[in-house]
Amino acid sequence: MRRIHVVRLFAAVILLSGAGPSFAQRAEPIAADRPGLGDGSALMGARQLQVEAGYAYSAAGAVRRHALGAVLVRYGLGDRVEVRGLLNSYVVQPRPEEASGFEDAGIGLKIAVAPGDGRPLGVPSLTLVLTAMLPTGTAPFGEDDVRSGIKLASDWALTSAQALSLNLSYARQPGPDAVDLTASIGTSVPGTDGIGAFVGYGGSFPAGEVGDPVHYMEAGLTYLPDPDTQFDVNGGLGLNGITPDFFIGFGVARRL
Repeated sequence: MRRIHVVRLFAAVILLSGAGPSFAQRAEPIAADRPGLGDGSALMGARQLQVEAGYAYSAAGAVRRHALGAVLVRYGLGDRVEVRGLLNSYVVQPRPEEASGFEDAGIGLKIAVAPGDGRPLGVPSLTLVLTAMLPTGTAPFGEDDVRSGIKLASDWALTSAQALSLNLSYARQPGPDAVDLTASIGTSVPGTDGIGAFVGYGGSFPAGEVGDPVHYMEAGLTYLPDPDTQFDVNGGLGLNGITPDFFIGFGVARRL
């Protein structure tokens, strides 16, 4: 999945494999935070480990990029707290100027705030995601300063198998008074035999001197061969007035 910035504000609607009153996954099917522009509110269960990774190709005007990794490591300290390691990607940029290197890595926490009731059209769940991106990357893909972000992730059950996922975040970016805000909305399509789909819109609205707003439509498919494994393919199309402007990718998540 393409990331316009490593940490930003999200509001997203994505397909979830299920919605329940508990934050932790426990015996439920895997609930990955990929693909899609947002995160779900589900946390890892106590002492559970999950690794998510993938590949993405993006084109925006003259810029072409391959990003391999997008690694997210999640570990449950308890049913209400999850530790997160964002190892991110190794990027190869063949155009317009050849470059390659690592993105910044980061650390984070996902903290349960309210569990919700899991009933269709009932009370939504709510979690808090705190992130700090560290200046560990290489130019031109890394930054010189630590960047912090805070995100609210909420899931609202529509049926016993589907939910809307809403993310709202505030993130500091390099530069004076630079803040990045993003909103997105979409819908999910019920799946069978472990297959699911999602489609949505995402928009980023920077404040300060960090660039212009960007808008994307995204869609993807997920496949669960077993309760602890998810494969995905995903893609998106930019609505920003430049051509070409798209991204495609695939990935995997595994609960250990």
